[in-house]
Amino acid sequence: MATPTARPRGAGLAAQPVAAQPWFKSTQRVLGRDWPVAYVFILPTVLLLFGLVGYPFARGIYLSFHNAVGIREGNFVWFDNYQNLWSDDFFIRAVWTTSKFTLFSVVAKFCLGIMTALLLHNAPKWGSVLGGLILLPFIIPEVVRALAWRVLLDPIFGALNYMLVHVLHVMPTGIAWLG
Repeated sequence: MATPTARPRGAGLAAQPVAAQPWFKSTQRVLGRDWPVAYVFILPTVLLLFGLVGYPFARGIYLSFHNAVGIREGNFVWFDNYQNLWSDDFFIRAVWTTSKFTLFSVVAKFCLGIMTALLLHNAPKWGSVLGGLILLPFIIPEVVRALAWRVLLDPIFGALNYMLVHVLHVMPTGIAWLG
């Protein structure tokens, strides 16, 4: 009697398209139906963050284990740099001063914020106006920053166009950056 031909395990799953696979269906239920496209959109951000933060951080850790002077990388010294750093009196004083400043400034800001919030909460008629006036200094730096960028990127009198056209001679005329 002939035995039926046995199919290898998983042969039916391999022949199916990826979208029909059970694991793909379950990930679509959890992550949404467009999750594979998200990688295309998130990749530039991940690469930019790695280039601006990740690589310099990893390079700094790598160089901390070497005897590096300037741009020259010396021999591998393990933890000698860290031992020398913690034996330096100036570094210990700097860490102590930074720790004290951070602790006191956080505590002072927290206490001042709580006291102000309690005073404003119990303020009668003009409490919302007073609250807006107190928060005004936190809003103004953003406005000043936006205006400074607007002046720098001005198409006629902006510093960026002046540098690119008259100093570096990269472009014949300026660009309307915010246009």
